[in-house]
Amino acid sequence: MYLGFCFTIDQECYFVGYKLTEGNRHGFLLKIILPRFFTIHNVFAIVNRLMKQRILAFMDAMQSNDAARISDWFSDDAVLWIPPAQPVCGISRVRALFRAMFNRYEFLKWTIIDILPVGDNRCIHICESYGKIKGCEEYRNRVITDITFNEEGKISSLSDYFKDTSVFSGCMASHQAAESLSEAMSK
Repeated sequence: MYLGFCFTIDQECYFVGYKLTEGNRHGFLLKIILPRFFTIHNVFAIVNRLMKQRILAFMDAMQSNDAARISDWFSDDAVLWIPPAQPVCGISRVRALFRAMFNRYEFLKWTIIDILPVGDNRCIHICESYGKIKGCEEYRNRVITDITFNEEGKISSLSDYFKDTSVFSGCMASHQAAESLSEAMSK
């Protein structure tokens, strides 16, 4: 992992930083040879573009509704929090949560509205989710997702924030009531 910053002098771009390895820090100054029109803003634009490509690829996997394909994006010790479920830790639980979630839906899709890189390994993205939980009405909801990637490019943390959670609680309550009624009738 590298830790540092970029700056320009006379239209030339430099990166000053440290290569961090186990217990060792190796300082260096790297002159980045770029065309004259290139500025520090262009360097950040490249980093942002790479993060956006990563998010688009991850969301392509999400559109598949395939728990195995999606879980390939997560590290072994990942933390995943998608309300109304509680946070889960570890790749097997991440896979199980996605499998259970997709089994509850007739369909679930997302439209990306914006991708906001906030660091080399962290991104916030905004989506419009739309789907149909089995036995419920179709819904639309705004979702903000906070994702952190590890050094290998795997997701180490993902947390969703929904604009309206009543969609889930209302439908879940009706499912629970139907199940209770069904159980009572079978006795």
